Amino acid sequence: MLYKGYKENDTIKFIATNYRQYLDKIGMISGDYDYENNAYKNSKVINSPFNKECEKNWMPIDDKDIIIYDYSPFRIGKIINNIFISCRFVWQCLNF
Repeated sequence: MLYKGYKENDTIKFIATNYRQYLDKIGMISGDYDYENNAYKNSKVINSPFNKECEKNWMPIDDKDIIIYDYSPFRIGKIINNIFISCRFVWQCLNF
């Protein structure tokens, strides 16, 4: 499992890529990270918002409760009740 840690309010959270053998899909899981006990807690599977076979590389933004879901097209949103809800969508980003 590959994970990214981030802060939401005063809680350290994580979001991670995981393999769901029963579905034969790669998806996302999120929850709280207990730094003192080096443990994941309150883990919840996040349903794929677009029913993709492979979800990965979601990027949390500290203290904003926002996730960058995709870069092309650029899409950000929030996780609400284990579902990613898109709140901003841009068809094409500027070339860097």
